[in-house]
Amino acid sequence: MTYGVTVTNTIWDFKNPYEWMERTARSSFPPLIVCCAITGGIQGKETNPHLPETAEEQAQAAYEAYNAGASMIHIHARNTEKIYDSSDKTEEYRAVNRMIRERCPDVIINNTTGGSYGMTDEQRLACLDARPEMASLNLGPEMYKFKTKAREIPLTHPRPAETLDGLHPASYHQIHHYAAEMKKRGIKPEMEIDVIRNKILELIVAERVSDGGHANYADRWRFP
Repeated sequence: MTYGVTVTNTIWDFKNPYEWMERTARSSFPPLIVCCAITGGIQGKETNPHLPETAEEQAQAAYEAYNAGASMIHIHARNTEKIYDSSDKTEEYRAVNRMIRERCPDVIINNTTGGSYGMTDEQRLACLDARPEMASLNLGPEMYKFKTKAREIPLTHPRPAETLDGLHPASYHQIHHYAAEMKKRGIKPEMEIDVIRNKILELIVAERVSDGGHANYADRWRFP
């Protein structure tokens, strides 16, 4: 059966970035929004000396990402009393957001509500009053397990290495609460889905499961 359309070259290595860029350049894809997370929430220069920590450093990193083509910047403002950790203060998010807006007036600012381990919902939501255009909305619980490096002098706020093993909860009530707080302020949610592949890999490395284990993605729908 013929439909008047000729399809060629349909099989290709989508993991090859050069082939992807070549196909994108020759395609009619719509414009792409690139979101750049310039730093994470609980690691700093002890992990990589190039990670921005202060508001000034984050604004400069955002400016460089913006010039490279990013149209959205994901922000983890830092606690100025322990700069390696995420902030739970609105004014610290305002400082970062203001400096980024001065350098990149038309960039979309996306503040995290992921915060840091041990934060309450109120602490995580403090970033919303800094009035970003978007904020992250975790759609499920997130387990974490990793080690942080020791933070040593001459870095500010030194601390020993830590092993973190915990859970960032996200019940239906919490998700609805976060979404409602964003909507009340006119903030668009960046809906995040936690990826499980790192958890599977950790089980394999720890020899808790064999290489022949079966991973099943169960998509459970819940309607009001």
